[in-house]
Amino acid sequence: MTRCSSCQAEVFAGERYCGACGYDTHKDDHIEAVLEPKLKQARGWILAIGIIYVVSAGIQIAVAGGNISSGEITFSLASAGALFAIHMGLWWWAKTAPFEAAVVALVLFVTLQVVWATLDPQTLARGLIIKVLFLVALIQAVKAGVDVQRLRRERS
Repeated sequence: MTRCSSCQAEVFAGERYCGACGYDTHKDDHIEAVLEPKLKQARGWILAIGIIYVVSAGIQIAVAGGNISSGEITFSLASAGALFAIHMGLWWWAKTAPFEAAVVALVLFVTLQVVWATLDPQTLARGLIIKVLFLVALIQAVKAGVDVQRLRRERS
């Protein structure tokens, strides 16, 4: 015996339709087959961007060599670590709310770009390809989150 995902009534294993409400129990199998990859995709993009923040900070420090102060190194690593921690939190949150987590990640990214460009307009052009890739990845995460929401509504 299992439970109907629509009305929670007991349904015999292998039954196609719920006897209480008529819900097609095979629909759940289809939704799960589509939902899981979409959920993993949304979470993956969010985590990848958090990791890339840390990697890019390390690369920038390495490229700068001796032309960067220890205070700047500390600030860069602390900022990247904080962004990574935020993205880890968003990655975790995306298990239950992928759309919301992806939107927050996108807003965070765009806000950081605006702040950095305001402080130093030259940063806008630096790493433009990476920034565009981040933007596309986060938009994909938002789209995956929308798909997950739609599929979850179909299940109810």
